[in-house]
Amino acid sequence: MTEWREQTYRQVFEQTCGFLEARIRDEGLNRRDIERMLETACVNEGNDWLGRGSLYDATQAATVAACEHVLAKLTQADS
Repeated sequence: MTEWREQTYRQVFEQTCGFLEARIRDEGLNRRDIERMLETACVNEGNDWLGRGSLYDATQAATVAACEHVLAKLTQADS
């Protein structure tokens, strides 16, 4: 992965985690809501029929990873 892709990935991952965590705290977003977001992100990641390019691919991968990360944190908190 090139440096700019890694930087984009990290930035999107951190921003998405922060966004989701804020919505959990402020708006009562729950596990099922995040699972739905993850499902949508996975579908979007797989929809590459137009050849989106590496920047969009990095963004989508980071969004999926952030949703998975926040879900894992919720699971740990519930245990």
